[in-house]
Amino acid sequence: MIFDKNFYDGLSKLDGFKGSELVEWNEFFETIDKLDEIAETINDKLHETNPKTTRLDTNAINLAKKLDDMKMEVSKLTSSNEEYDAVYGCASYLMEYFNVVE
Repeated sequence: MIFDKNFYDGLSKLDGFKGSELVEWNEFFETIDKLDEIAETINDKLHETNPKTTRLDTNAINLAKKLDDMKMEVSKLTSSNEEYDAVYGCASYLMEYFNVVE
């Protein structure tokens, strides 16, 4: 687990939407999965003597921005305030984690 517990707690509130036939949900979860993979890779590379993470950082920032752009549309598909807040919380956390400045 590369991200903190609060992120995964929020994400778990959206488990009911995994495997949804709606493109928005699939894209939302796929983007989070890609960011998780990038974060793991960056973390591993930071332990090497000469880490080269620039391309990964750029990809992560672009994906975090994409997720942030998607949050409004995806949050409209939720059925409770808790789920709505979880969508916004996950997007905000990843923007902060990857130091994305708008």
